[in-house]
Amino acid sequence: MKEITYHGEGYSTVLTAGEWRVGMLRYSDRFAALTGWERHRETHECFILLSGQGSMLVRGEDGKIEKTEMKRNAIYDVLPGEWHHIIVSPDATVLIVENADTSSQNTDKCPAEGGDCGC
Repeated sequence: MKEITYHGEGYSTVLTAGEWRVGMLRYSDRFAALTGWERHRETHECFILLSGQGSMLVRGEDGKIEKTEMKRNAIYDVLPGEWHHIIVSPDATVLIVENADTSSQNTDKCPAEGGDCGC
């Protein structure tokens, strides 16, 4: 058995095992407000709020933004192709589980204001 902890800022992968990857997300400027969108075209991404407060934002194809106040220990499964962003409080810790092959080759990013990236 191995114990893994993460006390840094922002997001960090803490474990990759076989076909899946586990990351930890903590507060940083990137996650203090809506700074941009991302979507994974081929893979799910699951978020679990462990402490603090968090909001999950999902943007529909029509541009409408759905904001969900996260509950601790609930799983928020972002589906392949969904534009999303998470906002967390300074004391938050979020566990993230996704496919290990989630990468820049199958992920799109877009500025918060939209731009020409199709979000």
